Amino acid sequence: MPGSLSSGPSAQRGRAFQFAAALSKTGDTEAAARDLADDVLEKLAGKPIDLACVFFSSHHAVRAEVLASMLTESLRPRLLIGCSGEGVISGSEELETAPAVTLWAAALPGVGLDPFRSSFSPTQDQFQLAGWPSPGVDNAPFLLFADPYTTPVQEVLGLFEDRYPGAQKGT
Repeated sequence: MPGSLSSGPSAQRGRAFQFAAALSKTGDTEAAARDLADDVLEKLAGKPIDLACVFFSSHHAVRAEVLASMLTESLRPRLLIGCSGEGVISGSEELETAPAVTLWAAALPGVGLDPFRSSFSPTQDQFQLAGWPSPGVDNAPFLLFADPYTTPVQEVLGLFEDRYPGAQKGT
């Protein structure tokens, strides 16, 4: 997702970025959402949440819509993104077989957030670029979530480099 940092005076006066993270190990999706939201809201002390990233184990996949809905209602982030995974990492913990949900939230004053979704068709060996930012975005950071089993990561990174030379990439 590309972002743009405002460099005007208001972005420079006491508007530092703030981050918070929380982990729930319960198999109860609703309880996990409540606990995560409460923890993150307390840590950010009332700062508006711009970006929330949620990662959850397969135990919560069936209730992903409930999880997203509850977090959106509680946190009111400008953007909520996330995905399921075989393992969930939070801090120094990696949970691979147990239920887990981790939430990372950020207050990012002055930052533009523009989500987009790409797709890759292995049968057609091509990328769908609908919704991607126009080429030539300077110094815009990107955050990429990809299925490690079906996404040709090197090709995607090559496409990013061709389309957005000099852009920051985090995977």
